[in-house]
Amino acid sequence: MPCRRGIDWSTSALGLQDEAQFQQQILGELDDAMETDAIHVVFQPKMRLSDRAIYGAECLVRWDSPTLGRISPADFIPILETKGQVSDLTKFVLAKALERSREANEAGRPVQLAVNISAQLLSDAAFVDSAIAMMEEAHRKGASGITLEVTESAPLADPELAKTTLRRLTDAGARISIDDYGTGQATLNYLQGFPAQEIKLDQSFVRDLVANRADRIMVQSTIDLAHALSFDIVAEGVEDAATIEALAEFGCDYVQGWEIGKPMDWADFVEFLKSAEAAQTLAAKPAAA
Repeated sequence: MPCRRGIDWSTSALGLQDEAQFQQQILGELDDAMETDAIHVVFQPKMRLSDRAIYGAECLVRWDSPTLGRISPADFIPILETKGQVSDLTKFVLAKALERSREANEAGRPVQLAVNISAQLLSDAAFVDSAIAMMEEAHRKGASGITLEVTESAPLADPELAKTTLRRLTDAGARISIDDYGTGQATLNYLQGFPAQEIKLDQSFVRDLVANRADRIMVQSTIDLAHALSFDIVAEGVEDAATIEALAEFGCDYVQGWEIGKPMDWADFVEFLKSAEAAQTLAAKPAAA
């Protein structure tokens, strides 16, 4: 049940009229929220398992409304998708990611930043053209290292259009990740021909990995097949050290979750990177004789 302004709201309690009013308020506040930073981007770290380095982060959206309080993305993103306004929010997040990428490169600490792309945007020619123009302009100014995470349903909706769009985005410098893998109907064989470089295994298969034999079998087989098809694998929802070690044993490439780090503001993420680098440097030093 969604939580808005510290109160549990449900459609049955509010009634359809109140739910419609909430939707209208969301849509009415959107532009101002992006201009005033009521909507802001936070960064959840990702770890590369081969060397345990923090190599990037997923860009996540937070909305602190002056009238509704903290609004969950699970509440407002479906509304924006239904009303055809998710394009503006996605371009807002992409612009922030490109700006932070440029800053990181200038500081000599490049990172891979991931932005979520709604499946419906792959068929939105205006959005795709705009996103490509944004990336090309940002790359000329020193940005790099952008991953676009598209939901697993995106290739299923219109395979040929998805292929064309993903190739265009790849040509513009983006790395493509298929998000929430395992929750829909796509198989790795089905996705083999798509211009994606990465599969992001849904957290529902990761949370109970250590205790659940069926999840272990599914995760191990998915990692093996993904590698055979030249995909990297990211496991999300990692919340304990034992799961990290199990995924490393299975050959998983990257992990994300609270055990690695919670979503944080950019300044905190930069400090997190510095601390992680310092810890790696210390661990790499030979012990004193």
